[in-house]
Amino acid sequence: WVTDAQGRLVHDSGVGDLGTDLSNTVYFKALQAAPQTPFLVSAPVKSRVDGMWLIPAAKPLLDAQGRFAGTIAASVNPLFFDTLWRSIDLGPDGSVSLFRKDGVMLARSPFHEASMGKNFGNGPVFTDHLPRQATGHFQSVSAIDGVSRMIAYRSLSAQPELVVLVGQSYDLVLKPWRELAWLAFAIWLAAAIAI
Repeated sequence: WVTDAQGRLVHDSGVGDLGTDLSNTVYFKALQAAPQTPFLVSAPVKSRVDGMWLIPAAKPLLDAQGRFAGTIAASVNPLFFDTLWRSIDLGPDGSVSLFRKDGVMLARSPFHEASMGKNFGNGPVFTDHLPRQATGHFQSVSAIDGVSRMIAYRSLSAQPELVVLVGQSYDLVLKPWRELAWLAFAIWLAAAIAI
């Protein structure tokens, strides 16, 4: 959809919405205040039409003199990411999340509605790890479900304001080591008994 400089809908792929006032949306206000922003991914919102979650992504439209003339926007259903990410076998308690660099959650698999649009900017990835390097890994207990995970993170090269986190359960990661440790202990115990 496309809005004019006042936030009125002037073009839309839907039917019957032309003229709707979108000037109070977060993305419109942000682009109107900072029209030099090349691309903005807004926090998830619930659709006024059907109650579904949407992630608005928008660009400013500038006139010939470089002044703000409106926006062009589209939305992505975060359940698309959930469907895509479920095809990755991370084992039980695995998770994949997409955040903005300010800590706002855009999407998560498994889907967790209460976390949509919530700001996790005080989490370790945003306070400790990202300020030092764009990629890395750490161990943490999830603020969402309380599961201890080994987490790998990366700022996306095409959209550096977005960060993806992939986590596997700490227990799953350590399972092969524990099995080897038990086997070594059993062999040591058998040898000690034999001696």
